[in-house]
Amino acid sequence: MAVLLQPARSVSESFASTKTRRPLTSTPRFPALTLDQRGAIMVIGVFMSAMLVGILYYVWGLGGALLFRERMQDAADASAFSAAVVHARGMNILVLLNLIMCALAAIEAGLHTARDGLTYAFYEVTATCVAGIVSWCSCSWCCEQCQYVPGYRSSSSFAEDVHNLAKRAIDPMMTFMHGVAVAVRHGAPAAAQLLVIDYSRRDPYHPTTQMGLMFPLLPELQAEDDPTNQPCDDRVYWPAMAVAGASSAAFHAMRGNGGWLWYAAGMGTAWLLDHRSNSREYCPDYFQRVPPDSHLGEEPFQIRTAMYGESPFGWTRGGVAIAAWNTDETGGGLYEGLDYATRIGFAQAEYYYDNPNDDPHEDYLWHQRWRARLRRFRVGGSGTGDCTIPGCSVLGELQNAVVH
Repeated sequence: MAVLLQPARSVSESFASTKTRRPLTSTPRFPALTLDQRGAIMVIGVFMSAMLVGILYYVWGLGGALLFRERMQDAADASAFSAAVVHARGMNILVLLNLIMCALAAIEAGLHTARDGLTYAFYEVTATCVAGIVSWCSCSWCCEQCQYVPGYRSSSSFAEDVHNLAKRAIDPMMTFMHGVAVAVRHGAPAAAQLLVIDYSRRDPYHPTTQMGLMFPLLPELQAEDDPTNQPCDDRVYWPAMAVAGASSAAFHAMRGNGGWLWYAAGMGTAWLLDHRSNSREYCPDYFQRVPPDSHLGEEPFQIRTAMYGESPFGWTRGGVAIAAWNTDETGGGLYEGLDYATRIGFAQAEYYYDNPNDDPHEDYLWHQRWRARLRRFRVGGSGTGDCTIPGCSVLGELQNAVVH
């Protein structure tokens, strides 16, 4: 088969033919921006990245706020309960002081009645002896009683010396005990306030907590001087009678010479005429009582504490601001509320008498049954009054969400 060979063209001819050739289609060298789709995903990614960063910081701040809030609440609960315990111990100390003063008053009143009884016996036996002498012993029994006059004179004089000695010792002790009771009434709440402040500065709550206070700032224990004779009539009277009987019998046995009939007559007279007034020597205004208008569970027995601290998660607001492109919208009202709410922790406790159903109100400061317990406290809720601090509503929501 024959092969046809074309003659080779020169370079100049090839170049010339190329210049005269035109392509079927043509495109512009720089396409329109509206038609260029390159980098579209990158623009969306920038916005999505900013939003994800904001969400990340928002969740971080929210979780940190909950943890910080729980630590603040733990500090508030511990301080409130400890403050209530101090108040309860103060009430139990007042009970102890009442019991000690009751014992001292019974001793003094009993010795006083013993002295009066032996003195009455001396007067009675002396009057009988004189009657016998005046009647020229027509009453021989009356003349026989004259032998007991020196003994009763001696025993009554001895009883008076013992009573005076005891009174000089007991009077300042009673005054001192009453002063201690007044100091406890004012000092126990002050000690509780210092304890709450100390809780805010000690481990493990510090440095989370910066400051703590108890409200009311300086309350007084629910106790007052008893202006009635009820403690002396109910608590001192019968122990004093026992002291009077025992001491008078001992005095007459030591210094007397028989004639116990006159002893019984003299002590009976003293019990009828003088013993109640002797028992009331330290009433009123020495013993302590719970005021009649103070009822358990009411406001005077409530102890509230507030703990303040600086949240370490405030910097997360800057991350939230990234999603808002550094505008003023940094998380909205909830985030703003969290910033305030996490700074303050509230708690409430109370001190109470543990057996109110069986004991009358007058006996509350005669038995060491005062205890302390935590109470539920809700900011802005019922029973807590109006809340005026920022973030109250958010704090209430956090208290519902976090188990304390």
